[in-house]
Parts: sequence; C-alpha cells; structure tokens
Amino acid sequence: MASFRRAQLQSSLLKSGEFKKFMSLVPGLVEMVQNFVQCKFKKAFEHLESMKVDVLLDYYMSKHQKDLYQKIHELAVVQYFVPFSHAKISRMAEAFGVSQNEMENRLVSLIERGAVQARIDNVKKVVIAKDTDLRVETYEKALDIGNQYVRDLRRLLLRMSLQANDFAVTISQKNSGGDSKGPVKAGDMNPL
Repeated sequence: MASFRRAQLQSSLLKSGEFKKFMSLVPGLVEMVQNFVQCKFKKAFEHLESMKVDVLLDYYMSKHQKDLYQKIHELAVVQYFVPFSHAKISRMAEAFGVSQNEMENRLVSLIERGAVQARIDNVKKVVIAKDTDLRVETYEKALDIGNQYVRDLRRLLLRMSLQANDFAVTISQKNSGGDSKGPVKAGDMNPL
C-alpha cells in the first residue's frame, strides 16, 4: 500500500486469487485494502491502526512500522488530492479521520518535499493546486532541443568547412627513425 497506486492494488491484490488467499489469513486486511482502493481512507486507516500491535510484534516489520505507516498516509493524501484543483482542508481532515491541524501539517510537509504541487491558502483553509502550463513546458523543451541542434550543426559545419578548405595543423611528430612527418590534416586528427 505504501508504493502501489489504487488501481495497482486492485489488480495485484484484490483480483489476484493467489494473493487473496494469503490476505484472508489476516483478519481485516482485505477490507482495509478495499477501503483504500475505494477512497474510504478513514475506515482504511482505522483498520491499519487496529493492525498496529500485530505489526509491532513482527520481528521484521516492527523496525519499519513508523516509516511504512507514514508512507501509506502520504501516498493516500497525494492520491486523494490529484483529481482536484482545490480542496478544503477540513473536508480532507474529515476524509482521513484526523484533525484539521494535523492534515495541514501533513500537507505542508508534502508540499515542501515536492510530493504535492500545491499551495495552502491559510485564510480560506484551502489547498490549491499549482497550475502547470503544459504549453510553456513543451515550448521550453522544444527550444532546448532546437538550441542543442543548432550547436551541433555549427560544430559540424565548422568541421566540414575545415576539411573542404584542406586546413592542416602542422605538428612536428617524430617516428621511431627520428624523421618528422609532414603536416597533419584536420581529417586525420582524432576529435576531442
């Protein structure tokens, strides 16, 4: 749940007959995943909290419980906010079953790390998604590619011009017999 999207959870866990057998051995696990997939985060996290004692008793999982739970909560907030251009923090807190201040702190943390592209309006207590103008990004990428193409083309034209004009660099090179070779042509030189 900490790394899968909801659609991946549904296809990999809930619809997989083999994995569903293993999930049925842990009471409440199937319901928790179903609630998570259906965006019923409050119920999903209630199930998750009820399993906390079992997770802490597990030798391997106990070391990672805090980080794992935090990642699951963060991924849920990110997935919750994706389809919205703005959302009230109070409604988000209600959906996750936490206080408004706790939800605001989670959002601030996610925004600071770049996981959520948004800003918080403290007056209205609303999270507003940052508009990314895809046209501007596309134009900037096209301009960068065009500039790189122009640089490469100028280098190629300079090299072709040097070769066409039989430009040569004279370097005194000595072979094993002590004779110096003649001028080295630009085409014979290894490019840097």
